[in-house]
Amino acid sequence: MNEPQDIARKVLVVEDEKVMLILVTRLFKRGEFGVDLRTATCVREALDVIENNDLALLVTDMSLPDGRGVEIIHRFRAKFPTAPIIVMSGSLTLQAEVDAISGANVSTCLQKPFSVDDFHSAVSKALKS
Repeated sequence: MNEPQDIARKVLVVEDEKVMLILVTRLFKRGEFGVDLRTATCVREALDVIENNDLALLVTDMSLPDGRGVEIIHRFRAKFPTAPIIVMSGSLTLQAEVDAISGANVSTCLQKPFSVDDFHSAVSKALKS
C-alpha cells in the first residue's frame, strides 16, 4: 500500500539555547514549510532522534553542552547521505567550524544572530534540494 503524498517531511533542529530553539521553531511555523519538527537540546538527544526517524533536513548548532555538532552532522550524513544540513553558530570562528565538517557537504552555514530572511532562504533552498 502506498504512503500518502502529503506526509510532512521530518526536520531535526538541535539547539541548546532555549530562546533560540523557540525562535527557530516559530520561524519554521511562520514560514509554512509543511514540516514535522523534531527538536533536541544536546548531542545525545540528537543522535537518538537521528537513529529513530526518517529525516529530510538537519538544522544544528555546533556548540552543545555534551559535545560538538560535528558528531551529529557525521551521524546524520552517514544515515541520510543526500539530505541537506544547515549549521547555526554563534562562534566568531565560523570558518573553522565549517572546515571541521568540510566532508559533510553542509548546505548552509548561518552565523548567529541571523536574519529571518536569511533563515527562510536557507530552509527554502534546503527543502527544495
